[in-house]
Amino acid sequence: MRLFVLKTLTIIFLSLITQVTIAQTITNSEEDFSLQQGYKGWYYGYAISTETIFRQMTDTYGQAWIVSGYWTTLTSTLAHPNSTVTSNGRQPVDHRVIRKWKSSITDTINISGKVAKDKICGDGVIASVVVRGTEIWSHSLAAEDSTGTNYSLSVSLQQGDDLDFIIAPKSTDLCDGTIFTAIISNNSTSTSTTPSTNPVCLLQPIGCGAGATFTVTPSSGTAPLTVQLNASLVNAPSGLSAGSIKDYQWTTTTGQTASGSTAFMTFTLPGTHTINLTITDSQGYASTVQKTISVTGTSASAGECVATFSPTTGKLSIPNVAVPVMQPFGGIQTLNYSVEMQQQPNSFTFDLLPNSVKPR
Repeated sequence: MRLFVLKTLTIIFLSLITQVTIAQTITNSEEDFSLQQGYKGWYYGYAISTETIFRQMTDTYGQAWIVSGYWTTLTSTLAHPNSTVTSNGRQPVDHRVIRKWKSSITDTINISGKVAKDKICGDGVIASVVVRGTEIWSHSLAAEDSTGTNYSLSVSLQQGDDLDFIIAPKSTDLCDGTIFTAIISNNSTSTSTTPSTNPVCLLQPIGCGAGATFTVTPSSGTAPLTVQLNASLVNAPSGLSAGSIKDYQWTTTTGQTASGSTAFMTFTLPGTHTINLTITDSQGYASTVQKTISVTGTSASAGECVATFSPTTGKLSIPNVAVPVMQPFGGIQTLNYSVEMQQQPNSFTFDLLPNSVKPR
């Protein structure tokens, strides 16, 4: 009798653990941020306070969307509005800065995230979430509130509905940079009777020995070499839709990054460079694969890429030296400089001359 009870309890326990309801992430505003409008349903823009028109941003600076002449800015986590009381020569116009997601599904979704001031100064901002033009959540953030608040909402959406995350100024836009993130998910029931012993094989062909997972065109050439990366033909796992692969992240040994199933990268330095691709599927499993490309040096033409030394001035000039430069909003840009070395009694001094050789 005791053995029978133990078997019954075991069967019930297995039944419970193999049917679970999980929150499945549809999109993450920070991870899915892009300098391409519409990527993964996200759009970046603003609205003038007296209007309801959403205006898409068209200018970028580093890793940020901007509106030239205004403080209006959006990065992966930060939003900064503009106000009629502004500074540093910006135009005195109220701009509500908007991170918009256009729903790709019809479902009840969960929205969670955080809103907090980036700097402790100014007079604070007003954060809000708007669905189909109707505000469903609002929070007044004090100037000194860098701790912020976490929020959690639930709303029913139709495919094509707009979901807006808005930061508006109060009186001034001084120090109005605000962290405003959003994770959008829905609930799904998953049933599994046999746990996978190799979960990374949910990504086919990644990690399962099925061959290349992306193409590089061309795979070799002369610097500066621009290549196209294409992972759009990666197969979805059996039983899941083609959209089950939800994230593509590219990195290189030269410090470049990109996202999306396709991307372009330019290599300015000769040598062998590695390109890494990390793909994450809808179940949260990820795998990384890599390929290498070969970049050869440029051919020198008259007066180009040739070091010169002047006995009269004691200067050695080397043109066209690639220098990686950090951008204000993150990321690295490679710029071409010329290097001049000035001989001193016990040392050399170096000058970086942007873009061209200083005339003699």
